[in-house]
Amino acid sequence: MKNIISIIAGTCILVGTAVFVATAATPEDGYIAARDAAIKSLKGEGDIDEPTRKREEAARADLQKRLQAILGPVAIKGIDTPPRLNNETLFEGDMGFGTLDGLVFGAVDAPPQVIVTTDGLMQRWLAGHKDWWGDREKMAQDLAAAATDNGFYTQAVSTDAAVYNF
Repeated sequence: MKNIISIIAGTCILVGTAVFVATAATPEDGYIAARDAAIKSLKGEGDIDEPTRKREEAARADLQKRLQAILGPVAIKGIDTPPRLNNETLFEGDMGFGTLDGLVFGAVDAPPQVIVTTDGLMQRWLAGHKDWWGDREKMAQDLAAAATDNGFYTQAVSTDAAVYNF
């Protein structure tokens, strides 16, 4: 298994290869379809009321379960907090929308944090974020190149502030 590990400001992103038996739709396809359907169902809600917020929370919980099934058991030495979905919101346009599809291990506001995803989800995310900033810098489409790109970390990890690779 080939892994890319990148550490930035206490965040580590692990990308692994998951092997699945070929079927009409892979678990990753099911995850992406469920994510996109949830985003679409929440689009245009305007003022977000409590029932809408609960629908979004239920969709995020479903996506987290799907990712846990795709990734299987993950143990990271020194991190014993339960994982959470890296996608902070499914409301398009909100801060935290569009981050890397994966599970975050580690405390909410303290390093270290590790985001775990698959090669397939990473490739889909990179393709979907190639023109995320419009006319500005294009997102690298190669995993190794993306891991050295500041724009990658800003979009994948934290959309509310720029993140720089030291």
